[in-house]
Amino acid sequence: MTTPAIRDLIDPIIEGLGASVQGENYNFEVDGLTEYLRADYLESRSEERTYGSDRIPSILQVRVYVKNDTGARSALIQLILDTFPKNKTLTSADASIRVDRAPTVGPSISDNGWYFVPVTIPYEVFR
Repeated sequence: MTTPAIRDLIDPIIEGLGASVQGENYNFEVDGLTEYLRADYLESRSEERTYGSDRIPSILQVRVYVKNDTGARSALIQLILDTFPKNKTLTSADASIRVDRAPTVGPSISDNGWYFVPVTIPYEVFR
């Protein structure tokens, strides 16, 4: 599970992209929307570095949902790619995050009247 410190760094950026964001484990109303985002955090085990800090390789996957038959690919995809470039860093008193590789865009997947495109952002957490 992702720590609150990591979410505190990343969630405001996702929420600032200009689309509604579906949070985990709560009812989300999509009536009237043509697109929205969902962010999922995938964290692997910690690896102890020789200099004593924990390095946690992780993935942020932002799914861009677009209503079927609404036209071209969402501009949100490019905005996410531009927002999380390779080597972007975010820091707080509790954690430091670095995007360690360029984000990738997966194939679109149909989902009950919507399609979504996963944007995968690999990052490392240093504590």
